[in-house]
Amino acid sequence: MENDLVLVALDAEQIAKAKEENGKRKQITHALVVGNYGVMFGTKKQCMKYYSVWKDSFKDLFGKCYETDQYHLTTYTSSGNVVMDLIEESDRRKPKIDFIEEAVNREKKGFWAKLFGR
Repeated sequence: MENDLVLVALDAEQIAKAKEENGKRKQITHALVVGNYGVMFGTKKQCMKYYSVWKDSFKDLFGKCYETDQYHLTTYTSSGNVVMDLIEESDRRKPKIDFIEEAVNREKKGFWAKLFGR
């Protein structure tokens, strides 16, 4: 469960705690637990939007992706910039390809070599 993407439907007590930490006027009904990267709070529509995109876009970062209404949250404060953390981690895991060096090292053929296949 350490690096899972979990969409959580909050109960009344959890909603009260989340509103206390994030602002009384916020509309909070759900939480999106993003593994080690943090937690986001919002409406079902807001959280579902991120959940549906991230489970496909960042599937290599998460063990499991699931929805639940029973989840023990350790913090009720929304994390900072979760999106940027996910993008950085995803980019870090991709293989490095140096397109510029590859293009410079490629042998350039002249017109006649291309024409006669040399």
